[in-house]
Amino acid sequence: MVYNRNSLRDRAGTSIPLFFLVLCLASGPARPLSRGPETVIPPDRLADWTSTGVPGGIPDRPEIFRTLRPGATAADINAAIKAASGSGKTVYLEAGTYRLSAPIDIANAAEVTLRGAGAGKTIIDADPPGPAAIVSSPRSYIDAAAAGGADIASGYERGSTRITLAASPGRAFRAGRLIQIVQDDDQVLVFHRRGNWAGSRNLRHTSRITGIEGKVVTFATPIPFSYDRARRPQALVQPANARLAGIEALTVRANGRLAVAFGGADRCWVRGVETSGTGNSAIELRGSSQCEVRGCYLHDAQGFPRQSDGYGIFLFYGTGYARVEDNIGCRLGCLVLMNGASANAVAYNFDREGGRAGLEWVLPSINCNHGPHGIMNLFEGNVIARFQNDGYHGSTSHGLLLRNRIHGLHPKFTFERQVVDLCRGSYYHSLLGNVLGDASWTPDAYEMSGQPGHAASCIYQLGYPNADNTSFAPETEFEGFRAPLPDARVRETLLRHGNYDYFNRRVIWDEGLASKTLPASLLYASKPGYFGSLPWPPIGPDVEGLAGPIPAQARWEAYGRSGDVADLFKDP
Repeated sequence: MVYNRNSLRDRAGTSIPLFFLVLCLASGPARPLSRGPETVIPPDRLADWTSTGVPGGIPDRPEIFRTLRPGATAADINAAIKAASGSGKTVYLEAGTYRLSAPIDIANAAEVTLRGAGAGKTIIDADPPGPAAIVSSPRSYIDAAAAGGADIASGYERGSTRITLAASPGRAFRAGRLIQIVQDDDQVLVFHRRGNWAGSRNLRHTSRITGIEGKVVTFATPIPFSYDRARRPQALVQPANARLAGIEALTVRANGRLAVAFGGADRCWVRGVETSGTGNSAIELRGSSQCEVRGCYLHDAQGFPRQSDGYGIFLFYGTGYARVEDNIGCRLGCLVLMNGASANAVAYNFDREGGRAGLEWVLPSINCNHGPHGIMNLFEGNVIARFQNDGYHGSTSHGLLLRNRIHGLHPKFTFERQVVDLCRGSYYHSLLGNVLGDASWTPDAYEMSGQPGHAASCIYQLGYPNADNTSFAPETEFEGFRAPLPDARVRETLLRHGNYDYFNRRVIWDEGLASKTLPASLLYASKPGYFGSLPWPPIGPDVEGLAGPIPAQARWEAYGRSGDVADLFKDP
């Protein structure tokens, strides 16, 4: 596939700072964000999502460093990756099946791409010890923020790319390493489950150190929310486990493991990859910054539909400014799952037939928070069955849903058609220009009330204690959380503007916002090249027919006609 990032960047190719973020309006050129009558999204609900993903786009790297053929072992592949690191070149795996009894190790890989001949052509059939087929320290890095770090004296405000430490930094602070900023949970915005495995410091921002001068540390991506001096903000630092490394154009048969696991990764990517037979998840990004998952086909978790997890893309423990775009999911627990991830963009993905644990109902395609505390994440242009924060392990806030089609459809089931399910602790979310529900069914209610059970359908379920639970009795306890349930603050802080829903069969506007002009995108100033001849923007109340196909959906439909896996990776 050919991708034209065409994102909102200045002429030098660098990201526009947060306070100069522009809205891309469908009716004309990008205009600066202001507090005038054209403002449609309050500035405090916006982050610099143009900085998501690999800066400047994923590099092509056409030059081959080494070519390997079927019969090559994991040791052969690992040796080639190690030798090619730093070269800006590609290790190429010819078409065929590579049966590997050890993982492909991309720890410490830098400026190298591992590329196959194409999904369905180059096949990694993995049966290694350990959790993943292709791995970069998946369970390490700074999972345990409770271990402590360097105290921060100043600079931890929203939009900042520099902090001043309270004392001179130690040896660990070096340019090129990853930094994670944390603070104690405040039990006002940020809540964690009692006994939470992630500890009690769950507001996280992960970035790359770009310079150190005295006590001042600068980093690549702006802090998307302000920290609080009273909550003891600190900085943790670790070497990047992989840097500017990519996995492309191959199939991974995971045999119950993760297919690709990046931990502590800096500007890494997975592109044009097919996965099947995955365990907990297919692709995991843990404690990573500016990584990208693009144009992949993730399907058939091992044991589907009775597997316990089987997620597609898992953004975990402070992963920040990642871009998850143009992917297809089928027969997974859900396509995207997030745990404590901040300022990421999940855009133009297509998902169908989710399932897990033998549940015979419509499950979420995107779960924006399975653990504390996801914040300032963008969900744009996705075509999915259901959107959810599950309310089990902690809170989330400031998620923004723009121009998604969330239809509530499943090829087999109709139970749990609760299209947007924001459980307790889901604060300051925004929905603009979405199409909610489908013409083929009529919800029982606009918003759920009472305790109607799993058969009830609605457009919104707000403030209930846990997902898959329409009672008012929580299955887990949030420390310091005292609000009565359902949590009224979820509705009180929710911004809904310009959404079409199939209960009211019309567009509902927030009368407190003067403008009814919706941004076409918060990622692109004009139609991205990979949309080809498809209409732009593809979804919204101002779009003919409310929703046209996105590229991932068009590829899925082409695959349905042809049965050729190659059609899942072609431009529309």
